[in-house]
Amino acid sequence: MQWELEFSPSISGARGRYAKASTTETVLSVADLSRDREKKVLELVENHCRFMNIGNVEGQMACFGDRIFKYFDKGQVGKSFIMKDIKNHTRPYEIFATDLLDVKANKAEGNNLFDYEAVAKIRLTLKKRAGQVRTQIITNFYGLKFQGDKPEIVYIDRIKE
Repeated sequence: MQWELEFSPSISGARGRYAKASTTETVLSVADLSRDREKKVLELVENHCRFMNIGNVEGQMACFGDRIFKYFDKGQVGKSFIMKDIKNHTRPYEIFATDLLDVKANKAEGNNLFDYEAVAKIRLTLKKRAGQVRTQIITNFYGLKFQGDKPEIVYIDRIKE
């Protein structure tokens, strides 16, 4: 019996589910599986940016793996450090918007820390408590590792432009 992967949209993005193949059985090629993984990586990065936009710390934390090999300029840290850092970083600001301008992902060749890499260009519009509004465009580099069929961020850094 063959299985094919189907996607159905949901509030948190597309989630894979398995369904029996029709009588014309389909076998997914390696390229199709790779595209499926790339799609999941893109969805995770987009969700991470969406959670940033609404200030959902728990949602952001769900995007990270248990072991983070590099977290910006802080080096190797755990999830508890990231949660504290997110809360400290966003305290003086109110995030008006996080617009995902562009995101690209591909398989990380010859890398033992992560399976896929993604680059996201984001426009942040922040308001300081004193009323000053500031907009900045940032580019983040993400390294993602798959745990089973689910990608997790294990490496994140800012690309200086």
